[in-house]
Amino acid sequence: MNSVSVTGKNWILKKFDQEKIVYLKENFSLDEITAKLLVLRNIKREDINSFLNPSIKNLLPNPNSLLDMEKSSLRTLEAIKNKEKIGVFGDYDVDGATSTALLGRYFDELKLSYEIYIPDRKTEGYGPSIKGFKELIKKDVKIIFTPQYGLFAEQNDQFKLQGDQKYDPIYKARIVEVFGRNVKPPEWAMRGLDLILIDIQDTGVRFSTYIATMTKILEVASEWSTPVMVLDRPNPLRGDRVDGPVVRPQFQSFEGYHIVPIRHGMTIGEMAIMANEMGWIKNLKRTNLTIIPMSNWKRSYWLDKSEHPWVSPQPQIKTIRTNLAYVGFGLIEGSNLNDGRGTDRPYLRIGAPWLSGFHLYEKLIQLKLPGVEFRVVEYVPRKKPDDKVIPLHVNKVCSGIDIYITNPDRFDPIATATAIMILAHQLYPRQFKWDELNRIDMLYGHSQLRVFAAQGKPANYLPPLWLKDVLKFNEFRQQFLIYN
Repeated sequence: MNSVSVTGKNWILKKFDQEKIVYLKENFSLDEITAKLLVLRNIKREDINSFLNPSIKNLLPNPNSLLDMEKSSLRTLEAIKNKEKIGVFGDYDVDGATSTALLGRYFDELKLSYEIYIPDRKTEGYGPSIKGFKELIKKDVKIIFTPQYGLFAEQNDQFKLQGDQKYDPIYKARIVEVFGRNVKPPEWAMRGLDLILIDIQDTGVRFSTYIATMTKILEVASEWSTPVMVLDRPNPLRGDRVDGPVVRPQFQSFEGYHIVPIRHGMTIGEMAIMANEMGWIKNLKRTNLTIIPMSNWKRSYWLDKSEHPWVSPQPQIKTIRTNLAYVGFGLIEGSNLNDGRGTDRPYLRIGAPWLSGFHLYEKLIQLKLPGVEFRVVEYVPRKKPDDKVIPLHVNKVCSGIDIYITNPDRFDPIATATAIMILAHQLYPRQFKWDELNRIDMLYGHSQLRVFAAQGKPANYLPPLWLKDVLKFNEFRQQFLIYN
């Protein structure tokens, strides 16, 4: 039932599952309103007690789930055994001060020598402080801002440590990671900068985080009136191909930061111009932006067919064909299918312990998808020592299919990946699951994929829906293109 408020808003009264409400009232001694709210929020029956009676133990994650916690613990243990002096870099806010105090108490109990450093609230702000480090660059301070996968498509492999700080081994420059906790350069890192130079290889795929990171750098640069220069690099997937739905505003995230299709067909420099000129930077600000264009690149070039060298944009993407597959099969991360991580074929292998690769293969070949072949495979995803993310279904036997791109010009990665997910949903409705937070909507940019799968609609219904998006965006982007 719908009703209109006095302000003209359309209120939709959702239907309740009365059987679920009765069950909750009888088994958990709940009143009518509370039971209805739990049903609306889709709280699972096994989670109701913890939801209604929250505790710190249940709410806080396992500390070992934090990035590099194991390395940190082992290094701290080594310091304790060797009776080394330990430095504790705290923070001035409530959680920072209390955690620092607790750690200090713990070291007191162990009778260890330690030193606490709290940065100055006004002069140093949040995060690491120049004053807080003993190892400093004495003269000109150089800083490198690194995106999600660091300087060389690897998170932590190629750097040197000086004290607690990371430095580029070639240029001796300070490394500041702008992904994860800090999605943009911190205030202390911006002081004294004359120019920000951006030189990154993008994937050409919307849900890569490089474009978002670049925009965040433009945002900070505009606030500090710091000029930005972008050394342009080619779109590895050609610059004349646009595909996939444009992300809707309600589904924007760091993986879908701008209103563009999944495959946008633009270079990193062209995207910077678009973000700057369209006012997509926070508070509609603009920065002093210079683009250094490429030579000898045409929009019709695949990167491996041009004069420009291939640079791996991510650890899992080693070849052009893997990059092309990533356009569609990066969406798999929004489901409980393994996307080939933990094997030698990331984004070119799909499977799960509950899936029959042969059954899926039979259905796929009936679709006659262009430019691609499939083979049934059985495999076990393994975690590599340098993996930051544990592969889905790690150490479990998975049945699935391998994807072989036979014709890159005809292959449609988004149509192929969405077809596989919809088929998996139809064939295994009890086992196939979307991410609990509906991350698939943010990756895809729309709820259509998830809704169509639930409705049992065939996968070929989707491409015509995003074709309109593609045509509009292709026309819109023309004003920002450098290479015609």
